[in-house]
Amino acid sequence: MRIPRVRHALVALALAGAPAAAAQATVHGTVYDSLAHAPLAGATVQLVSSSDEHVAAQSTTSDSLGRFAFRDVSAGRYLVGFLHPLLDSLGIDAPVRGFEVVDARDVRIDLAIPSTTQVRRAVCGPSADSSDGLLIGSVRGARDDRAVAHAAVVARWREYSITTHGITGRSDTLAASTTANGWFALCGVPAGGSMVVLASHASDSTDAVEIAIPADGIVRKTLYVGSTRGADSVRITGTVLAGVSGAPIAGAQVRIANGAEARTDERGAWSISAAASGTRSIEVRALGYYPDRATVDVWSEAAPVVVKLSTMKAVLDTVKIIASGRRSSNLAAFERRRRSTGGTFITEQQLARLGGVRASDLFRSLPRVVLRQGFIFLSSTFRDSATHDYLCSPSVWVDDRYMYGEPPGISGIGGVSLFQIDNWVRRDEVAGIEIYSETTVPLQYQLLDKSHCGAIVIWTK
Repeated sequence: MRIPRVRHALVALALAGAPAAAAQATVHGTVYDSLAHAPLAGATVQLVSSSDEHVAAQSTTSDSLGRFAFRDVSAGRYLVGFLHPLLDSLGIDAPVRGFEVVDARDVRIDLAIPSTTQVRRAVCGPSADSSDGLLIGSVRGARDDRAVAHAAVVARWREYSITTHGITGRSDTLAASTTANGWFALCGVPAGGSMVVLASHASDSTDAVEIAIPADGIVRKTLYVGSTRGADSVRITGTVLAGVSGAPIAGAQVRIANGAEARTDERGAWSISAAASGTRSIEVRALGYYPDRATVDVWSEAAPVVVKLSTMKAVLDTVKIIASGRRSSNLAAFERRRRSTGGTFITEQQLARLGGVRASDLFRSLPRVVLRQGFIFLSSTFRDSATHDYLCSPSVWVDDRYMYGEPPGISGIGGVSLFQIDNWVRRDEVAGIEIYSETTVPLQYQLLDKSHCGAIVIWTK
């Protein structure tokens, strides 16, 4: 059926007289977690008009990168802010920002957790020292990602002082219990330093993992507790890369402390199918590279782990630049400890008489050192009795750098490979060796997690 011409005219007139739709803008930005130094995911961002009460409020959630966006926002004045469980646990409110939308131009608004000063005062009290560190976070179950109430969180670290009598140190410990929503806070931890932290609840726990506190003094960390008995083992994956070039490292060994291990393939990829769930510590070693230790969260939704290793050449070159001054200082410290501590000391003159082609050859005739199937152990009587030797696993240090310490396994024995010794240092570079039992290890060579019962310290020329 044909439409009359009059009707066509009316329709055209109506369209011509209709007002054009008002142009609208997009308001977008990110939410940043100043404590974790990372984007804040899962924040509820709200947008409210401050110029027209009839405009409905809008709400959205920040994504994994902290991003949010409101589309089709009309011209006017607005307020924007966000909510997050972290703010509730801190007892503070995030600042609300005002802005105006003009001429449909997009507006970027970035939001963030308040300053470290505000957070420190809110958590630790108004008299909190600005130089003190703060560890704040939550404990969650590795099985279901639920908050764990009444979990114990313990942090341990050492502080050293240089006096006229040498280096003195003391051990410090802080403990906290999580609230009903799993949150905890430890005030007064060492800013700019590191510490070992362990969380536990009933039979579940984390490993004793190292956490560094940044110079600004505040860090946030989520700790996942899980079974160490393998009841909730899951599969984790990752890659090992060269730190400078980013090239994959094949044949690297990746090992969960006191747990399973794997080797990387030609792509640098690795996987462990029976990893104990929870926050764990992994050790990564490769021929020609400085060994590294990293903290990983092992649970069903864990992201792949990427570890970058520095070459031994890069580390040794750094040492060589300051070798002359460092050598004098090291030898002075070596002699001072030789006169005042209970360790065993092998001087450069004694080493010359031992001969050998490789650095590992030196350990075939040293006191207290026991070799078993290519691994180095220390003979100890501390853990059993005065009449039965116990083969204990030492930590190893080269020029004051912590190189490796194989945690004791189920049998109580770990050991350090002779091959690793040769990888770290050449025979003609060795200037002195210190060997300590578990009762004589100097403070600077004691590991905070107490997983080793002695130390071997190697000095180079």
